Amino acid sequence: MLGDAVRRMEQTQGLTVDEYERSEHQSAQDADTGLRELMSVSPNISPDAAGGYLLEAERVYVRWHRDDYYLDGEFALKSLYSCLSGNYVTFEDSRLAEGQREVMRDLKIFEEAPGSGRMTGIRFPAGGAGVSEIWFYDMNQLKLESLDIDYTTYLDTLLATGGVAGWQYLFADLDFRNDAFRGIAKDLREMIGYFQHVFPDRDYEPLLHRLEARQ
Repeated sequence: MLGDAVRRMEQTQGLTVDEYERSEHQSAQDADTGLRELMSVSPNISPDAAGGYLLEAERVYVRWHRDDYYLDGEFALKSLYSCLSGNYVTFEDSRLAEGQREVMRDLKIFEEAPGSGRMTGIRFPAGGAGVSEIWFYDMNQLKLESLDIDYTTYLDTLLATGGVAGWQYLFADLDFRNDAFRGIAKDLREMIGYFQHVFPDRDYEPLLHRLEARQ
């Protein structure tokens, strides 16, 4: 799924994929563990569909730009096995309220834009009961937001947006009329309109509705 999405970008006139890096392949045992973990965080996914959401590598990094440099995107995606197995770094931000710092300490980061201060992680409810949560942290905006999205939908949307900065805010309870987010909203509208044109088989209307609801 991920490789197909990157190849489509590479083959799209007007887009340039600057970097596409994959770490070493995972072992069969790691892949099996990843499948079990995927089913635990996305219980509604069918076993037949689950394979498309597993990375064959521990980490994949993609960076691209539109040829006019007005649009660009970046993401580093960690395998679910690596994310949940304890191979992750705990992040802190003393500027956040104590309740949010507690949430952040619980996050297992699976996706980020390196060097940007933006990252997304999974949080499990206390005691391990209940549905896992997806949280997005933005150091520059001093935001830690719970996202109305599950893991597999997150991956689908990440590939659909190409990791354009701030797309996660479309799934947060946020008002884009705030001055701090007007630039993000403008870029997201540009991204949606452009990708609707170059990838007409993808449905961007749900993202457009989310954007409009926040303006």
